[in-house]
Amino acid sequence: MTGEDIILLVAGVLAPAALALHVFFGRGCVYPGWAKSTVVIVCLVTVIWVCLDWVAVNSESFHLSREVYVSLVVIRASLVGICLGIVLSIVLARPHKRTTTDKPQVDDHSGNTPRHATPFARK
Repeated sequence: MTGEDIILLVAGVLAPAALALHVFFGRGCVYPGWAKSTVVIVCLVTVIWVCLDWVAVNSESFHLSREVYVSLVVIRASLVGICLGIVLSIVLARPHKRTTTDKPQVDDHSGNTPRHATPFARK
C-alpha cells in the first residue's frame, strides 16, 4: 500500500464510519431518524467512491480507455458532492438535542440551591 492508498482509506472509509458510530452511539447528542439513515447512505456511497477512486488512480494498470477514465472521474466527483451535501446537512441542521443527567445541578456554596436561582430571589 502506498501513502495515497492509506490516506484514501482513512478519508473515504474510516472517517464516515466514525461519523456513523457517533450518530448511532454518541452519548452527548440524540440524532433524529433521518440523520441515522442518511449516515448509512453516506457510508455506502463513500465505499463506492473509494473503489472508483482507486480504479481511477490505477487506471493505467487496468488499461482503461480515456472515455472510461473520464466517466469514472465524473461519477467520483458526483459522489463526493452527494456525501459532502449530506454530511453538511447533518452538521448544520442541528435538529438533535443534548442529553442531560437526571440529577439537578446545585450551587457549590450551599449545596441545595439550583443553579438558575439568584441570590436575590424572594423567599
